[in-house]
Amino acid sequence: MVSGNSYDLQFFGSLFAGFSGTIDVGLSSSSTSFGTLVFSGSPTSPTAWTQFNSTFTAPVNASFLTVRSTLTPDRYAFVDNFSLQSHAASAVPEPSTLLLFGAGLAAVPLRRRLKKRT
Repeated sequence: MVSGNSYDLQFFGSLFAGFSGTIDVGLSSSSTSFGTLVFSGSPTSPTAWTQFNSTFTAPVNASFLTVRSTLTPDRYAFVDNFSLQSHAASAVPEPSTLLLFGAGLAAVPLRRRLKKRT
């Protein structure tokens, strides 16, 4: 992730067995440290999966999306089906796109000439 870029985060989480707590998501440059918090949420049901949706701007450059829970050490949070979408738009079109666009523009006058002959 790139600092300053906006991202959509979606995942499912649960704290099965009726425990309460939060699921935190962070950004880190290390796979062994939590890093910077970008999302925190509590599941709405103690016995079912909760879908979480969030949009955030990355505060730091990061290679890892990290997860932790505020539960006591002998309790577990469950997470599944993470989706991370970037809002960063490419400002420069791909070369193949430019080639197709240019070919289409070049064909317009040719088509007009052929149409006038018939």
